[in-house]
Amino acid sequence: MNKLAGIFLILLGILVGGCAIHQSSGDLGHFLILKIAANGGKVPTPHSLPQLVGKWSYSDENLGTAITSDNVTLEQVDSFLRAIYGAPSEGGKTPAGDVQWVVPAKTAGVSIWYYRKGNGVQISILKPLKLQ
Repeated sequence: MNKLAGIFLILLGILVGGCAIHQSSGDLGHFLILKIAANGGKVPTPHSLPQLVGKWSYSDENLGTAITSDNVTLEQVDSFLRAIYGAPSEGGKTPAGDVQWVVPAKTAGVSIWYYRKGNGVQISILKPLKLQ
C-alpha cells in the first residue's frame, strides 16, 4: 500500500501544482457529485444524502479536481461517500501519518482519495489514467 500512497502523492502534486485555486461555499456534497460526474465518474443516487455545508477551495486540472475544506470533516465526507459507493479501501498513510481512504475507479469511474487535513479534509478526484 505504501507504493500506492506514493503514487497518489505524486499525482496530487501534479494535479495541484500551477493550478488556479477557487473558493466556494454551500453544499459540498452537491459540489462533489458535480465534480465526480465532470471528471467521468459514476454517481448512483441514493434516496437521501446528508448535506455537507461549509466552505472549500478547489482546483481543476487535466488529471482531475483537488478540494480542501477546513470546516467539513473527514467523518462527514466519509459518511457521504459511503452512502453512495459503500466502504472505501485504505490507501496507505500521508506523510503526517494519517490514513488515506480511496473509492477506487472500478467502483466510482474515477478514484476519489480523501484524508484528514487539520480540522477538515482533503479530497482528490482523479480521472482514470489511460496507459498506452
